Amino acid sequence: MSGPFPAQAGTQPSGTSAAAAQTVASSSSGPAVVATPQQQFVPQQGQPQSQWFPKTPMKPPLAFSGVRKDEELNTWLRTVPVWVKAKRTLLEDEVVTGASYLEGKATEWLDGVVVKAGYGRRMVDWAKSLTLDRFMEMVEARWHNPQEAQRATDAINRLDQRKFKSVRELTTTVESLIVVPGINYSDQFVLTTFVRCLPENIKNLLASEARLEYHSFETLSRKALDLESNLGNAQPSQNDTKKKKSPQE
Repeated sequence: MSGPFPAQAGTQPSGTSAAAAQTVASSSSGPAVVATPQQQFVPQQGQPQSQWFPKTPMKPPLAFSGVRKDEELNTWLRTVPVWVKAKRTLLEDEVVTGASYLEGKATEWLDGVVVKAGYGRRMVDWAKSLTLDRFMEMVEARWHNPQEAQRATDAINRLDQRKFKSVRELTTTVESLIVVPGINYSDQFVLTTFVRCLPENIKNLLASEARLEYHSFETLSRKALDLESNLGNAQPSQNDTKKKKSPQE
């Protein structure tokens, strides 16, 4: 019985197959037709190959939660794309397949990203809007240093509880928070938060302009800085006015 592999170059078929080939060739009055056994196609070296897939079974990657101490983000980032390709996943399904290996806090974060992107709970639709590489970059940016991202999130949520000495101080603070990887607030949220934290006199002048059709954060903060320069840091409070009154009054 012949095996599944083709005969090596330079060897002759033996036994019945060789005799059958000679009989067909000698008995035919027309062009010689040689009967050969069906062989499995093996690509020659240098011939274009299809996409690579592992020959040995692979273990699926462990789910990443973002909170377990024994987790290795770099390992997850390296193994998930290989696993997705090894499963011969359709291009449009690669992101949602990769996302299926998130759990816990990481899944909650991803749900928030999908909602803020305007897709509600339609994870599959959102996943089709970006590539697997882009998705992996988002996960890395968010979870490479989760403590920093969490601190920035907490700080921007409590921003209106702080007292800023000037518009410049407020602007610098907001700028430093919104560039932290993993912070994905909408532009409108940033505008609203910024105006809410302005000194009262400047806030009253800009409250109606804190909308995306009028300003970006850059243009609104620039206008607030100009107003601060023209109006002064802040109007004196009633207590300050009383302190400045002369003793005779």
